[in-house]
Amino acid sequence: MTKSTDESVVLFEFGVDPVRTMTEVEDETKKRDEEARADDSAFVESVVSLTAEQAQEEDEEKVVKETAVPTQTKTPPLSKMKKAELVALCEELGVDSTGTVPALRGRLGPVLRARAE
Repeated sequence: MTKSTDESVVLFEFGVDPVRTMTEVEDETKKRDEEARADDSAFVESVVSLTAEQAQEEDEEKVVKETAVPTQTKTPPLSKMKKAELVALCEELGVDSTGTVPALRGRLGPVLRARAE
């Protein structure tokens, strides 16, 4: 490496053509910066439009969910239900509602599994 204060040598050592003037280098740098800003602007616009589309889709999904009528309410597990709840469920499903809690659970289990399929 040459230890010279000559501008052309310093420029050459950094990979810049020593024949070009500093003005040319500055102009190229400005041009690259402007192109990069244009690319950034295009990217930001695409992200903003995509985000707006996603927000609109989410709003539409939310409206659909809020206006949808539930077709079936989720019943708690039979093991957590009290006898009165089991009896009411038996009557709702048309199953014999007499007997002990284990008997009611025994009748309801197959009926609920069959409905789930």
